[in-house]
Amino acid sequence: MSKTLEEIITSPSLVRENWLPTELAVREVLAFERRFGLRHLKLACHAALPLILSPELVNLIHLNFLEGEGIPWVAEVDLLLSPLCRPVDEGLYEVEPAIREVLLVELENQFGWERPFTLAKFLEFYLARKSGLKLRPQIIQTQRWIAQAYLNPDLVVQEMTHLLESSLSEENHILGLSEQIQVTNTVELLAEPLERTNYHEEYQYLTDNSKVLSEIFYGDEQKLKEKIQQEQAEGEIREEELRQLAPSVLRQLGISRESREEKFKDLFSLELPAWLQECLSAYQSDSGQDKSEDNDLICRAFNFAYQLHRGQYCKSGKPYITHPIAVAGLLRDLGGSSTIIAAGFLHDVVEDTEVTPEEIEARFGVEVRNLVEAVTKLSKYNFSSKTERQAENFRRMFLAMAQDIRVIVVKLAERLHNMQTLEYLNPQQQQRIALETREIFAPLANCLGIERFKWELEDLCFKYLEPDAYRTVQLLVSEKRIDREARIETVTNTLREKLQEIGIKVLDLQGRPKHLYGIYHKMHNQGKEFEQIYDIAAVRIIVETKEECYRCLAVVHDQFTPIPNRFKDYIGLPKANRYQSLHTTVVGLNARPLEVQIRTLEMHHFAEYGDGSELTSDDKKKFQLLRQRLDWRKEFKDIQEYWKYVNSLNNLFDDDVYVFNLQGDVIFLAQGSTPVDFAYCIHTEVGHRVKGAKVNGRWTTLDYPLENGDFVEIVTSKNSHPSLDWLNFVVTPNARKCILEWYKQSRMQESVRSPRKRTGQ
Repeated sequence: MSKTLEEIITSPSLVRENWLPTELAVREVLAFERRFGLRHLKLACHAALPLILSPELVNLIHLNFLEGEGIPWVAEVDLLLSPLCRPVDEGLYEVEPAIREVLLVELENQFGWERPFTLAKFLEFYLARKSGLKLRPQIIQTQRWIAQAYLNPDLVVQEMTHLLESSLSEENHILGLSEQIQVTNTVELLAEPLERTNYHEEYQYLTDNSKVLSEIFYGDEQKLKEKIQQEQAEGEIREEELRQLAPSVLRQLGISRESREEKFKDLFSLELPAWLQECLSAYQSDSGQDKSEDNDLICRAFNFAYQLHRGQYCKSGKPYITHPIAVAGLLRDLGGSSTIIAAGFLHDVVEDTEVTPEEIEARFGVEVRNLVEAVTKLSKYNFSSKTERQAENFRRMFLAMAQDIRVIVVKLAERLHNMQTLEYLNPQQQQRIALETREIFAPLANCLGIERFKWELEDLCFKYLEPDAYRTVQLLVSEKRIDREARIETVTNTLREKLQEIGIKVLDLQGRPKHLYGIYHKMHNQGKEFEQIYDIAAVRIIVETKEECYRCLAVVHDQFTPIPNRFKDYIGLPKANRYQSLHTTVVGLNARPLEVQIRTLEMHHFAEYGDGSELTSDDKKKFQLLRQRLDWRKEFKDIQEYWKYVNSLNNLFDDDVYVFNLQGDVIFLAQGSTPVDFAYCIHTEVGHRVKGAKVNGRWTTLDYPLENGDFVEIVTSKNSHPSLDWLNFVVTPNARKCILEWYKQSRMQESVRSPRKRTGQ
């Protein structure tokens, strides 16, 4: 019977063998409290989180978190020279890891679970402001991971995994080895916050490799190698178990990466889509002046991504390059330029390989570099919301961060393919990603007018968030499919024949399926049964002119009986978003209702792609030629005007600044807003009682201009009140109004009190 890694590596991580035993760690902490008192212990609990301490860092923690606790300044020195810490370099001290665990438990007991997160944000801010410190890179990296383990554990897991897989290079075994030891120690050090990561499988991968490495570094390496090699030779270890180990770890165990790749290369065949095969064939045959610059860029980007992602695999087990290929294909189907298609191929290379943005610019130009770099930056944010209001704020923040809206389009294509392959993740990941997609990405697709993305994203979210309802609707639709398709074919043939008889040129006429979530939404929100939904399928007719739309409507009503109150003229009276079309529902074959939509080509592209989608006459000809070869899902392949619309949105949110409160909610303010503006945005009374403010964990002045991504904390006092000086720096109308109203009320109250004083004199 084959074995798993857990059955072979039975001992716990040996990293802790170098730590103080937990019982002794508790004794040291109690001894520290008995000697110096509770106030010293409070400082020690706070200073434990950064792990590596300098006198300056301890002092700043004291000032920012414990200023009102009456802790003497000598406590900072007492801590650093106590048995709780040990010197690691000149002016640097390390809190013993086991003691650190005890102190962090006490920190939460005394100050609540939020305090470590606030400390982590402060540490992140401190490291950013002290980027010029002459510290060993390992120390800076470890402290950054400590901060991010609380603020963005997913990112830490991804970075550690990347370092694990890329270290131990052939050129530098020593540096690679030190990096792996660092990762192994840090995984154990941050086990508690990292266990909360949304990337459960990635975290398991990281801990499995860390456990093996701890055996190699701190245990009997030779014995472990012999054990695994024997199990492999006897076929006792599952082949897929070996795939859970990083290539560098396999090399440590004596299993060459080359033999592993050779062993698994035949499991999956890389089938390139037809469009990419055509591009590559043309690229290989083109030469000299006949060479297409666009095709050249696309093929070079593919080849570069293919080489960089070799040896990487998706959760499905397929080569990772299949993901960039799919993303690039989706962007191509939208009519994207060679630049954005190239960015689709390269969107993961900065995050997942050692390639730098500068190298991308050197190879593919500054425009591709900017797109890839922006997509990478957005990938580091975890957009999960608790309320619909916050979901809307996240969507606005997403757009504000992107600068170039094409970045959002690449992210949407990436998310769509991730949703298409969501089945390979565990249920918790499926729920998290689907919920995030429904709240953030599907509305963004709708905002940009990419209806095709919106529909598929909504259907896929529906599948994973409400699986029972999804299967019910899917079953109802599939049960009627054959009958429905036969009826639609008969109707379309009849209408095409009649329209040709009266000389109307039909650009397109076919059945249009209703997406499953749309059906469910109508059933759920309108309380209707499945049989009462008229547009389970519809017929869409596209003609050349507005006049022909109405002539076409007359033919439809002449051939089929219209259902009363089911006609809508969105051409004469467009929707608020300027959507135009004629909608009518008629009694079709077998007395079944059938919706018919009639529109021009321009109206059709507006409906699918939003504002700015007007087409040239050349685009119309291309569309008609393409429709002869492509099915209805790919009919929008050459829409160049869409990208003009996309670019017109680039500066949509330049006047906003987004900040966070301590709960992680996004607050949008006007550019140049201050902590006072923030306070009045929270509540009028909070603004009236402002005593001070902290930005990113540090005290700031009340006129400090807030920047995107700042974490803001307002400190209030019942004895505080607004100052007229605030009017010199607040920028939001609400803050100015509240300050002036407070002074108006204050003067009125004073005028009421004054006569009483005179009467009593």
